Amino acid sequence: GPVNAPMARRFEIAKEFFDGINVDVAGKGGLAQQEFEQAEDIFTANVLLFRQAYTDIQEKFQGDLDRKERVFMTNFLQKLKEFARRDEDGLDVKQFTVKGYYVLDMGLLDKLVTEKDFNFVIEYGSGKHKTGVALPKIIFKTPDGGTFVTIRTYASTSNPPYMRIKVDKGDEFVKLTTKKTNIESKKQSK
Repeated sequence: GPVNAPMARRFEIAKEFFDGINVDVAGKGGLAQQEFEQAEDIFTANVLLFRQAYTDIQEKFQGDLDRKERVFMTNFLQKLKEFARRDEDGLDVKQFTVKGYYVLDMGLLDKLVTEKDFNFVIEYGSGKHKTGVALPKIIFKTPDGGTFVTIRTYASTSNPPYMRIKVDKGDEFVKLTTKKTNIESKKQSK
């Protein structure tokens, strides 16, 4: 949120994002929210927020793949589709890189939920801001260990920094949703 926003407002902005993917960042009895709002600075608060989100997601993925995990995965993948398509159902996403282009079909995400063996492996990680403080992230990996998607903190270089939550697609996301590409044909023609 805005650099000068009070901690309670910053929490509400982050909570709105995590609520959208059914992740509880307030914690039992709102304890995690209280810790966030009482933190000395936004960097410390953000680490608390991401740790709580990670804990909640981990709880959803404990044990054998069950109905609770399927519901979470269905909702999570639906939100990824909405975000990628900007709420335009059925729209294909085109991504251009220096190597070529991809056409990503977000509808292919639905197949992941119906495949019995597919599950996410969740990892907590951290990058570093130029000031040396932690920029937490939650990495969703495929069963093979490839990165599917990463939810991370972005912080600008301004002082004080503007912060926001970003969702980055990983190589496995691209691989599992690519409908058409010219990248392979470019490699073969060289």
